[in-house]
Amino acid sequence: AAVKPACAIGIVTVAGGAVEMAVRDSVIVNQSRVFTVGQGDVLIWASRGDIDAGRGAKTVTGAPPPLFKIDSNGNVVVDTSGSFAGSGIAVLDARSTLDLFAPAGEINAGDAGIQSAGNANLAAQRFAGTDAIAVKGDTSGGAPPPAVSAVASLAPTAPPPAPAAAANGDNEDDDRQKRRRRNLLLDFLGFSRGD
Repeated sequence: AAVKPACAIGIVTVAGGAVEMAVRDSVIVNQSRVFTVGQGDVLIWASRGDIDAGRGAKTVTGAPPPLFKIDSNGNVVVDTSGSFAGSGIAVLDARSTLDLFAPAGEINAGDAGIQSAGNANLAAQRFAGTDAIAVKGDTSGGAPPPAVSAVASLAPTAPPPAPAAAANGDNEDDDRQKRRRRNLLLDFLGFSRGD
């Protein structure tokens, strides 16, 4: 797999932090990526255009410089957390949410793909490449469901029930995450010729 230097990996947060962008026209990722590796949401809003996850390779890897630490026993420990592979648009932490909105355009997963380890909210006039959209949590919005293959249709439709004690704590976190609202504040400052 090809390894890109830090200056060429795209927009990536490794140790937490959100990526939020609002554009008038289109967001085209091309050969790069928009990722949150640690906990952090991705919000992309394209007012008049499209959101295109690009044509990047799924085998490209990226990693922050390793951290050398000394543990409580005096051993040197190398921390290589934050490594990732792939291109496109992704939220790689299950506690995070992916929000993609192209109210007048298209969301295209392209060859690189769109993925969320958490929940995803997708809204657009059109969707393309839906077979390259993978969401492990809940999906809301207008994205059509991915095509179901014969193998996938044989899988059980519901996960086995969780123990009651563990389920209650997890449900509270899930409910809190679902209740959290997104506020998008846009200020149009205007264009003027100075008249």
